[in-house]
Amino acid sequence: GLAPDWAGTYARSAPSFGRAAAYTGARTYHRQNLLYEKLKLKEKEVMSFLHNLEMENIEARENNQELKKEINFYHNLHSWLLMEKNLIKKKLMILKQESKKVQADWAIIHQYLVDLNLVGKDEQEKTSNLETQEHQIGTNNSVSETARELRLATAQEESILQNELPSQEPPAEHHPQHPQSSLDKSSSI
Repeated sequence: GLAPDWAGTYARSAPSFGRAAAYTGARTYHRQNLLYEKLKLKEKEVMSFLHNLEMENIEARENNQELKKEINFYHNLHSWLLMEKNLIKKKLMILKQESKKVQADWAIIHQYLVDLNLVGKDEQEKTSNLETQEHQIGTNNSVSETARELRLATAQEESILQNELPSQEPPAEHHPQHPQSSLDKSSSI
């Protein structure tokens, strides 16, 4: 009787031991397989991340090159604008100097015209006074002699003034009436 119980127990326990060993081995394989799959996924994620970093790096380099070109362009533009600014300042200084010269010339011409106008008015007054005196006195020789002397002195003064003043003629609209025409009138009386 002992043998069969023991043999049966052994027989019952033997297959269960084999199944447990197989189950434990399968479980270990399954765990290793699961870990391997997780590592494969992690590797895929890391490789994808690395690829994205490389693409971003390439894009950043290209952007950096473009930015360097833009910086160079704006630096050159800034330099050119500074040169233009300096040229404009120099031209402005030259124009201011020329403007001062023109204003000084205009002041001289204006004074010349005022003086010429005053001289013309004085000559007209003298001539007018002489004509009035000649009319009042008539043909008195002493008055005629004085009038001739005044006309001669006036002509001499005009000649001196014309020699002293610049040779340029003032514009026609600024010419005072010519004293000679009134002298011609007085000589015809």
